[in-house]
Amino acid sequence: MSPPIPAFVISTAIVAFLPYRGIDIHELADHSNFEETCYLLWFGRLPNRSELKDLQQRLGQERQLDPAIIEFLRAAPRSALAMDVLRTAVSALALYDADATKNDHDANIRKAIRLTSQIAMIVAAYDRIRKGKPVVEADRSISHAANFLLQFERDETFRNGRASSGYRSHPACGS
Repeated sequence: MSPPIPAFVISTAIVAFLPYRGIDIHELADHSNFEETCYLLWFGRLPNRSELKDLQQRLGQERQLDPAIIEFLRAAPRSALAMDVLRTAVSALALYDADATKNDHDANIRKAIRLTSQIAMIVAAYDRIRKGKPVVEADRSISHAANFLLQFERDETFRNGRASSGYRSHPACGS
């Protein structure tokens, strides 16, 4: 019988390989963008070019918040913990979601896409509101990361792809 493996060796081995749907997180970080990783988590595999483009378009289409959500963010105390405001705003999104009572696979995917777009918008909007700055309108034509940075920083250079120039698509996506 072999001697037991020391705990520090086991923990090092576990941390060294952290798979998302069978792909090491380090490989994803080096070769995938945000949308590709979302696709992997939601559908169990990396997207091809067409699927990635479709997901990017769907995320863009969902970049909208009911005005009541923005009003809630404006009414929240600036001293409130941002996570508490985010949690409450995300819960309130269900009040305006046509799929709120649906739990089939397709509805859950639509909700995941919608929430992914809306949560980033809430974070950016509340940060700007707390700082006394105007909320920036979403741009549905740019990547998720670029739109988040645009709304967070109100820096127009993000419309030109600056937010996405630092990564490459995963080789399995055919790009």
